[in-house]
Amino acid sequence: DGMIKTFNEMYRVLKKGSYACVVIGNARVKGKIIKSNEDFIEMANRANFSFIKDIERIKQDCSNAWMKTEHILIFRKE
Repeated sequence: DGMIKTFNEMYRVLKKGSYACVVIGNARVKGKIIKSNEDFIEMANRANFSFIKDIERIKQDCSNAWMKTEHILIFRKE
């Protein structure tokens, strides 16, 4: 609910043709990976953003972290 409100507010304040980028890592719950990037894309679409690209990036210097990658999500207000 909070993230949907966030996407709605981002959409409200951005000018037409502007881009929004969100960096998100996928969560792990009880050993199962939750694909947060897919959930964020769906929420942004519900806020009327156009999905542009999902860039998966390997995190640097993450030797102690279980989350080795992150997603850079790019959206556009049409």
